[in-house]
Amino acid sequence: MNPTREEGLQTLERFLPHAGTSYAQGRNFVPGCVSGLSPYVCHRLITEAEIVGAVLKHHSQKEAEKFIQEICWRTYWKGWLEMRPSVWSEYLEALQTLRVQMQEDPDLNDRVQKAERGMTGIGCLDAWANELR
Repeated sequence: MNPTREEGLQTLERFLPHAGTSYAQGRNFVPGCVSGLSPYVCHRLITEAEIVGAVLKHHSQKEAEKFIQEICWRTYWKGWLEMRPSVWSEYLEALQTLRVQMQEDPDLNDRVQKAERGMTGIGCLDAWANELR
């Protein structure tokens, strides 16, 4: 996917009616209320400030509070990670170590596969894995 600014602005426009109460009430559910704006913000085709400005033209600050908070948290965590570039590389190293361990330990590999398929026997974990899949 090669996102464009025009697509980002169209996505924002489609989402605006849902940025208030609908987002606050539906954001934690599947399928949930999602904006679809991440690829456009990630590539800086639209900015957080543009998004918040557009949202506040359609909703009061109180109505859109949860969505605006999420935009602000996105900005915070992006900055946090930029100040700690080793976090990502350390994660990738740990992931590679785990892959090697899984190849060397059939029992570990089996447990991971069961967890991914929602077949651990732990009800809440299996339900969550199945929901994600």
